[in-house]
Amino acid sequence: MNNSQLTQSLYKAYEDIFHYFNQNLFGGALPPVFLNMSRMNKAYGFYVRKNWGEINSLALLLPKKAKTHRTISEISINPLYTGTRTAKEYISTLVHEMCHHWQYEFGTPGKWGYHNKEFANKMRSIGLQAVNVKDGKETGFTVSHTIITNGAYSQLYDAMPKELQLPLECYELIASGDDNVEIKLKKARSKKSKSTYQCSGCGEQKIWGKPMLNVSCGLCGAIFTMIENEDGLHPDQTDPSLT
Repeated sequence: MNNSQLTQSLYKAYEDIFHYFNQNLFGGALPPVFLNMSRMNKAYGFYVRKNWGEINSLALLLPKKAKTHRTISEISINPLYTGTRTAKEYISTLVHEMCHHWQYEFGTPGKWGYHNKEFANKMRSIGLQAVNVKDGKETGFTVSHTIITNGAYSQLYDAMPKELQLPLECYELIASGDDNVEIKLKKARSKKSKSTYQCSGCGEQKIWGKPMLNVSCGLCGAIFTMIENEDGLHPDQTDPSLT
């Protein structure tokens, strides 16, 4: 299999999985989305609204602001976890992000990437229980989820055709030696980055610092929570093993 076939096989399966759950969990209502894979710091995946645009045929003749006629949202999942989580857990991240897509298209999303009650209710309705990794609640900024036993997602995943499974797994590799190269599989860990924090109480104050900073707000005394990393994206579904 050549490079083109490898890429096509991976992303075709990725797209087919999206369509499978869109049809069976969302009634086929979700509009097209750009599917991506990104190594985001301390997160299983993320969703970004309307950050891609289709370039029209007159792009070279038009000013920058007029180059696009349709904007498209992005769903990205972290490939490093294909080898450290079960396939069922890994694909549940895609469905988590599809819930964000649903909320931005048809609901009322929280500000600054806040996972609100509407989001939690939608997650539960499709078989995922939203869980804040900080305090165990179902709302907040750093929200992951658990798979509800015998819930809609669990049953649909178990019934999913085998050909829809992702054909590749991703690992971090460590090479040593000159002639006889020793390759070791390393559990994926994210690099540190500068992060943005916002007061979880009054929401008036923001600070910037290293990951996992523990600081209280001087105005209301509430704890600051991380809302975005150095790439400007809010962390979604934080990996508890990296906190």
